[in-house]
Amino acid sequence: NTAIFSHSLRDFPEVLGFQIVISNSSFKINIFSRSVKEKDKLKINLKNKLKIIHPDFEDTEIEIVRKLKQNKSGKTPVIIYE
Repeated sequence: NTAIFSHSLRDFPEVLGFQIVISNSSFKINIFSRSVKEKDKLKINLKNKLKIIHPDFEDTEIEIVRKLKQNKSGKTPVIIYE
C-alpha cells in the first residue's frame, strides 16, 4: 500500500515525491528531492523511519533522484514495474 510510504515521508520536507520501482522479487524507492547535499543523511533517516513500519524495510534500496520517471503520457506513476 503506497499510503504507508506517503505518510512516512511527510516528516521529511525535503522529499518532494517518491516512486516505488518493482523488478522481479525486489523493489527500491526513488526519492525526488531538490536538496541532495545531505543525501546520505536523508537515506539513513528514511530507512530509520521505514523500519518502524516493518523491520524488512531497513534493507530497502533508496535512491535520491533529480527527476521521477514518467510514462508515455507524461504522468508520474507511484509504482513502476521494470
